[in-house]
Amino acid sequence: MSLVPSTTSDPKTAATFCILEQYHLLSFESKMSAYEFYHALNQMSDNTGLLHVKDQYESFMWMICEWRHLKILKCSGQGHDPKGVDVTTQGECAVLCPACPHPGKNLSANWKDALQCWLYGLFLAIDANFQLKHKVVSNDSVDLM
Repeated sequence: MSLVPSTTSDPKTAATFCILEQYHLLSFESKMSAYEFYHALNQMSDNTGLLHVKDQYESFMWMICEWRHLKILKCSGQGHDPKGVDVTTQGECAVLCPACPHPGKNLSANWKDALQCWLYGLFLAIDANFQLKHKVVSNDSVDLM
């Protein structure tokens, strides 16, 4: 069982990787905040309220921060650098978007000289008001909304 300490200098509290992974999944899937998750853990340890449980919320937040940092380093491959993670420079953990145009990777060599260079731009849109979804129906009498 692997533990993540609350601090690197003088650890007195730790959490398991299993608990941090569970929080990570719940925060994405059910939008559960760290505060709600921490107090749910407190309720699971003593739901009667008879025992005084020391508040470790700040330590839990430090553990989440450290754990996410470790996950970023792992996903970007920086954790296997023989020189250590200290030599990781700014931007090395970023993942390049495969849909974005990158010269030398997914653009032709003469993309700047092309007559239709606007084709190499990237257009992103989000339909936040769901107006485009309503245009998909065949006619208004069939639409139930």
